[in-house]
Amino acid sequence: MVALAHAFHAKVAAAGVENRAQLDALRACDCDLAQGFFLTPPMTADNCTTFLNQDPPTHTRPF
Repeated sequence: MVALAHAFHAKVAAAGVENRAQLDALRACDCDLAQGFFLTPPMTADNCTTFLNQDPPTHTRPF
């Protein structure tokens, strides 16, 4: 699926990443973006604001 999307010059985002094995498999497939509990657990709006205002912004690093 990732290769097909890339053939059309589309970015691929994986949702629901819950463990290292899933993240490693996505990296091996050259997936562009990932989100899920393994990367950042659910948070309140206040915590989200703090997270997004971090310096350096850890949320912009490649997964």
